[in-house]
Amino acid sequence: MSYRLLLSLPILLLDPHLAFSQEVDSRLISLAFERGEAERRVLLKDTQEEMDDAKESLSYEKSPQYRTDLDRSAQDQRAAIARTQLKIEELERRLTSLKDTDSPIIPDVIGEIDVGEIGLWRYTTTVRQKISDREALLDVKVNQDSRRTYLVYAQGYDFSTVVDGRAYAFTGPVVCLETTTYTTALGTSKTVPLVKSMNLAEAAAKEKARRKNERRRTWSDATGAFSVSAILLSYENGKATLEREDGTTITVPIGKLSKSDQDIVRKQFAKSKAKD
Repeated sequence: MSYRLLLSLPILLLDPHLAFSQEVDSRLISLAFERGEAERRVLLKDTQEEMDDAKESLSYEKSPQYRTDLDRSAQDQRAAIARTQLKIEELERRLTSLKDTDSPIIPDVIGEIDVGEIGLWRYTTTVRQKISDREALLDVKVNQDSRRTYLVYAQGYDFSTVVDGRAYAFTGPVVCLETTTYTTALGTSKTVPLVKSMNLAEAAAKEKARRKNERRRTWSDATGAFSVSAILLSYENGKATLEREDGTTITVPIGKLSKSDQDIVRKQFAKSKAKD
């Protein structure tokens, strides 16, 4: 769709009862974060391989063989070493960021967003019609290199300064929970995705708390006289460290736990070692 054709479209009459009332389902957040973690593992692997290659290149560039093989001057050699060192520093920063699991990775929205999808939008869009300072109809690119667009009704962004028909950097985490239908000036109905911006840090904190709570269980001693609701943090040198609901920790020799709890500890940490 060309820019000129876009401006010639009829003015749209929105349903005045349109409202975004649903809360983001925790299952959607979990699914998005799981996809993000899968992406993190791929990025970690690729970045580590790139780091290994860069270090190998640096070792070669520092050797006398580099100048002999490539007929390079000492100045050329120093420049090559400097470039590779800068690359290694950048890769180290990237690896540090990727290893920070407190910073969630949300996958990009690929193609048209679906109902029930959470993702990152990175594309510049065109405002079809500004509805209010927080709502607008947008023509969104299917991908950055495509000329094909699709229409969405967006809420939660700052549209106070936008003008109909102009480009707008519509980026950041979004969620689509439902569709909405509006009526055009020609009297026809059109159904489009209803998307809303979301607070990624808040969603990440909730997801972290949910996952932590899933690990909570009641632990009992071998006599059955003592029990505590806690999360298993670690198991080293025959001792299990548990975190109580108030955040305090206790360390218990595994032999003092019930037989079933001992099995759970050993099984959980056997899986952890297998993943490593």
